[in-house]
Amino acid sequence: MHRGLAMAVLALSALACSHLKGPVGLGEVLDFELSDLEGERVRLRDHRGQVVLVAFWAPWCRPCAEELPRLSDLYTRLQAEGLEVLAVAAQSSAEEVDAFLDGQALPFPSLFDPDARLMQRLGLFDIPSWVLVDAYGRVVHVHAATPDDAFWRLEWVVRRGLGQPELAPANARPVRPAKSDMASGASSL
Repeated sequence: MHRGLAMAVLALSALACSHLKGPVGLGEVLDFELSDLEGERVRLRDHRGQVVLVAFWAPWCRPCAEELPRLSDLYTRLQAEGLEVLAVAAQSSAEEVDAFLDGQALPFPSLFDPDARLMQRLGLFDIPSWVLVDAYGRVVHVHAATPDDAFWRLEWVVRRGLGQPELAPANARPVRPAKSDMASGASSL
């Protein structure tokens, strides 16, 4: 019975998302167009030539609230090197995001994906999540459900995307895998 229910859910999901192109994987070109706080349309392709960090967040997500200031700092420090950040508020309305930000301006565009369709297209289901896109528009890194101690990894991945792999962030430290990861053989990176 569970198998039949799972098949029905998968069929309905495929039908609901049939207007989207297939999933985008590593090395594939990503493009999308979403609205920002002012209602202007922002297209990823307009940022070709820059390394773009697409950061998925939501006003109801506590780790996201902690991450936004760090993303702002990362952007401020690396913008001159060619980094662009597009913060995508998933599963949220413009009103919810505006109320959450309470007049605080982010130094980068905040876009809306109220139905999380872009996340679905990327195979992401957890918030916060990041996708790093290179200067040619190709997906080069995907990271879902950021643990608190992994933000330095984001900076390392971004610096690597900018061609600076030798420049580790000052707060970088080795990360030991969780016991559950060690039992399963999963890597912490």
